[in-house]
Amino acid sequence: MMKLKAFILGKPTTIHLPNGDRHRGQFAIVDLDWIKASHDEQTFADTPGYPTNSDGRNVNDRNYSGDPNAQALVEEYARNLEPGSLIN
Repeated sequence: MMKLKAFILGKPTTIHLPNGDRHRGQFAIVDLDWIKASHDEQTFADTPGYPTNSDGRNVNDRNYSGDPNAQALVEEYARNLEPGSLIN
């Protein structure tokens, strides 16, 4: 059976970042198969199939796979998770 790719758009929102930047976004309901993290949560390797730029690099501006400091921050955030900071 062929699975159709579809999504349902939700309410528009503005995301406020800690540095003061604001980004417009929109909530959406998507098929779970579409959801991919940019990097593996245990090895920090790039996730196969995640979008890449014209140089073939992961589009995420954080290089978790090659930056031990970024990896340490992820682990620290996970240990001291503040759920209220995940969604505005």
